[in-house]
Parts: sequence; structure tokens; C-alpha cells
Amino acid sequence: MNIAQLFPEVVSIPMLSSTFRPLRGADNPHVQTLLPRLIRRRARLQPVWQQLDLPDGDFVDLAWSEAPQGARYKPRVVLFHGQEGSFHSPYAHGLLQACRE
Repeated sequence: MNIAQLFPEVVSIPMLSSTFRPLRGADNPHVQTLLPRLIRRRARLQPVWQQLDLPDGDFVDLAWSEAPQGARYKPRVVLFHGQEGSFHSPYAHGLLQACRE
């Protein structure tokens, strides 16, 4: 029994054509996952740190790209990292760099 016999509704969905071509030597999906972490440039952001104390004794750290008072009328982007991430994570720096451009 083949996949078409097991799931006929899936086979009837038309395939979309893609123009994606991986970087030469990076056609392996595992390499595609790891490569950005290895070659991503670090953002040159020196954050202005602010700590908010919460009523339950916990806290929230905020990393501003510049002093909040001086950026009062500028647009803001809020970036939330995952539970295992941090401000220093490569993906966070990549997103910050993209926002600055």
C-alpha cells in the first residue's frame, strides 16, 4: 500500500512550485538550520537596561536600543524571546538587526 492509497485527500492537493534554491553545499536541511547560527553577524547594539520589579517579587528586564526618554516619539518594536532564549541569542540579534535596517 502506498501513500496515495492511505491518504487520497492529500495526494489531490496540488503542489506549489518553488523557486527556492539552497546555497551551494547547503542543500542538507540540517546544514540550513545550523548555518545561520554560525555565520550571523552580531548586532552592535549596546542596550540601555531597565529592570521592572513586579508585586510578586519577580522582575522583568527591558533592553532598550537607546534611552527611552530620548526615543519618546519613535516607533517601538517589542521582541519577546522564548523561555530558553535571551537578549544575547543569535536569532534575537538577527531580528534586532533587521528592525534597524
